[in-house]
Amino acid sequence: MFIEPLLVYLICANNTLEEWRIVFLTHGVLLIVGNVIFCYFATDEPADFTHHKQSGEEMTDVPPERRRLTENEA
Repeated sequence: MFIEPLLVYLICANNTLEEWRIVFLTHGVLLIVGNVIFCYFATDEPADFTHHKQSGEEMTDVPPERRRLTENEA
């Protein structure tokens, strides 16, 4: 997606229909390849950081300066 302005600059020197056709086909191929790569690596499992800790569990993996005050600490 971020390469599109460069493609337009490099390919569409004369601004003809054939040049724009090449740009749009290249863009379509890049989108399809990107989606295939995404579909290969994507999963329906939630990421580890989306799980909430139970109220009784200690927050050992969070540094003390990043912890929020709870009712017991206030």
